Order: sequence, then C-alpha cells, then structure tokens
Amino acid sequence: MATITDQTYFVRERLLPPAAGEVGLPTEAVTTENTLLTDFINTYEPKFLKLILGDVLYTEYISGRTTVDKWKTFDAYMFNSLTKESCVADYIFFYYWQNADTTVGDGTHLVNGDAKTRVSATVRLIPVWNRMVEDVRKALAFLSENYSTYYAVETPNYEGWDTFIHYDGTPRYMNQFGI
Repeated sequence: MATITDQTYFVRERLLPPAAGEVGLPTEAVTTENTLLTDFINTYEPKFLKLILGDVLYTEYISGRTTVDKWKTFDAYMFNSLTKESCVADYIFFYYWQNADTTVGDGTHLVNGDAKTRVSATVRLIPVWNRMVEDVRKALAFLSENYSTYYAVETPNYEGWDTFIHYDGTPRYMNQFGI
C-alpha cells in the first residue's frame, strides 16, 4: 500500500541524513538510511493512523482522503504537503530515532556546536513528540466535534491507543526524564 508520508517530510526538527552527494556521505550509506526510513514510514504511518481512527475508519480514510470532503478536511490535520508539517511524520521520526539511538554504533549522537561534545538525540525527540501530542489532541477534538460525520457506529474502536493514552484519557507529553 502506498504511503502518504514521504522523505520530504523529514526537514527542520525532523532532519535525517543528507541526500546522496551532500557532506561527503557515500551513496551506499545514504541509500541504506533512505531504505530504513522508508521501512519506518511503511510501518509507523498506518499504525499511527489506525491508533487515531481504528481499522474501519482508517480504511475509509485511505480510500477517500483525496476524493471525499470529510476525509480531505481530516487530512489537513494530519498532513501539510506545502509546509511539510505532519503529526504522522513526527511519530515516524520519533520511532526512527528511538531505534537508531538503541542500535549499535555512533550515528545518532548529536554534537554540541560550542564544545563539540556528544549529546543524546533525546533533545531532538522530546519537542517533536510533544508537538505530535498537541496535533493529536487537535485531531481528536476535531473528530469529537464532528462525531456524526465520521462515525456511523455508536462507539469507535481505538485499539492500541495505549501508546498515547495516560490514565486520564489524554495523549501524554514527554520530558528529558522519559516521564
């Protein structure tokens, strides 16, 4: 299945390895990174959208996102192809770097510009995750306000929502301590 997110969404705070030929990176290394990113997009985009919509609405959304007005409207909460803002890309970025930060090697440590000391990628992950939480809250509020437009059944199924839901039922933020 084709994804909505592509590698062009990974800019600014979500910046990943440079394109081939930039900064002297060998083409093979960049291709490997791009393949890895593609794998993460293919895995985490549908997972994220299913967490928000459930399986049934996810299927409706994917088939009607460019043709059905209600899904075009919802799509604006998930993706902005002009500015490349996307809570879906934020979610993918988080898991991409979380995986990279626990992989053997030294490719994910950031360098402090002044002291040239290594710092954890966590300083990049937390703001991206928290922005994603804000966007999820907006999307859920939108779905709630327009419940009858999106849901034909009495109670939607949010399988797997434990990733976001805290005991009080709201998506949760992160801090440097992982709490």
